[in-house]
Amino acid sequence: YDRSDASNNTVWAAGVTGGLWKTTNFSDAEPSWSNIDDFFDNLTISSIIQDPFNNNIIYFGTGEGWQRNGIFRGLGIWKTTNGGNSWSQVSSTNNNEFHYIQDLIIDRYGNLYATTNDGLKRSTDGGNTWDTVLEGLFADLELGADGDVYATEGLIYSTGRVWKSDDA
Repeated sequence: YDRSDASNNTVWAAGVTGGLWKTTNFSDAEPSWSNIDDFFDNLTISSIIQDPFNNNIIYFGTGEGWQRNGIFRGLGIWKTTNGGNSWSQVSSTNNNEFHYIQDLIIDRYGNLYATTNDGLKRSTDGGNTWDTVLEGLFADLELGADGDVYATEGLIYSTGRVWKSDDA
């Protein structure tokens, strides 16, 4: 749900090989969806997150890497700063480390996290620079009600781990 719409009728959706979509009548019996852009450099969208501190900022991650070599290679993270009117690739993510984004989250401190096949990444400046918090193959991210960040490590059909941080 787009936090800019108090009625909760505006919803962003995406899918691997499906691109980015938006509806402004989600509560209708048959909502209509608009394709945002068929010409993104990469349509393999795997995750979307809206900045909880600024509704005009939305990110989406590309690539599906649920296996070691991935299914569909992505082109990093994309960002809008004007509520979705225009999008651009976050240049710091145009490299091998960000070809497979599984999930994105923003913590209570405003840090942006991305789970990738090269580790759990954290940006403290809106995606301009990144640190590798943990190395490994990471999948899901969740933000606890208390603000703690949870990250899962591992591949499908393998033993994995769950990591927790309460201090960014």
